[in-house]
Amino acid sequence: MLAAIDVQYDTNDCATAGMVAFQNWIDENPLETHQHLVPNCAPYEPGNFYRREMPVILEALALTQQVIQTIIVDGYVDFEIDQPGLGRHLHDELDGNMVVIGVAKSRFHDSQYAEEIYRGESQKPLFVTAAGIPNREAGACVQQMAGEFRMPKLLKLADSIARGSHQPTK
Repeated sequence: MLAAIDVQYDTNDCATAGMVAFQNWIDENPLETHQHLVPNCAPYEPGNFYRREMPVILEALALTQQVIQTIIVDGYVDFEIDQPGLGRHLHDELDGNMVVIGVAKSRFHDSQYAEEIYRGESQKPLFVTAAGIPNREAGACVQQMAGEFRMPKLLKLADSIARGSHQPTK
């Protein structure tokens, strides 16, 4: 089972996670979706963003009855080989038992570490990194996800649920 997760923050230090669970990379529709509000989340710490986002993601993952094998996050797993991002910290927190794939919309500085993929007719790449599988393989997985635009349909749905512009199904 696959799960895409995105988190949004409001001005009151509350976080809302949107989670979309689906069976196959090519699926157009989720098996289930969830929205989870976390009040009084940790403050933002420059260079330690994962400390703020990690508890929200872990709580959102606990909402599903599905056995998740791969988690897709909005952002980087690793910025560089020896520079972990949110996804690497998540992978480590889960004892390496799940594949974590990060999909970022912008390049980290001038890094060439991420796998660049192009989707739809977009001239702008997505930057894919992973823990548990090679970046190239993760990029191929994201490449085959449903949706005709740059961002895969189910990743956009997780974002919409986190923003409150789409209601979860379960």
